[in-house]
Amino acid sequence: AAGDVPEQSTLSGRADEFRRRRRGRPERALQRRDVCLADQVLPDTADYRELIDAFAAMPRGSILVPFFNGRRGNPVVFSASYAAEVVSGHVNPGCRKLIEEHPDEVFIHAAAHDRFALDMDTPEDYAHVLARLAQC
Repeated sequence: AAGDVPEQSTLSGRADEFRRRRRGRPERALQRRDVCLADQVLPDTADYRELIDAFAAMPRGSILVPFFNGRRGNPVVFSASYAAEVVSGHVNPGCRKLIEEHPDEVFIHAAAHDRFALDMDTPEDYAHVLARLAQC
C-alpha cells in the first residue's frame, strides 16, 4: 500500500545485481568506478560531482571514502583497477572489504554535509529521510 516501507533487499542481492549488470560489458576507458547504493537517496548531481572532483584531486591513494563527522559514507570511489575484484564477489558492493584489504590506498574525503552518510536501512531511517525531504 502507499506509504509502506519497502522490504529490505539483502546485501547479497545487491551484489548479485551489481555483478549481473557488469557481466558482458566491455571495459570502458574510465579511470574510476563508484558503487552507489540504492538506499542512499539524498545525494544529488552536485554531490556526485564533488566526489568525482575529489577523486581526481587526491594527493595519494586509489580509494576515496567520504566521511561526515566521523561517519563513513557512500558511494566509495575507487580506481578502475579494483573493478574485477569488486565484481567477482570477493568484495561486497559496499566496498567494506576493499577498504579493509587496502588501507594504505584509502583517502578520506571530509564532506561538508551528511548526505553521503545517511541511508535507509530501517523503517525509522525511511521515516527520517521522508521527513527531511518534506523540508526541502
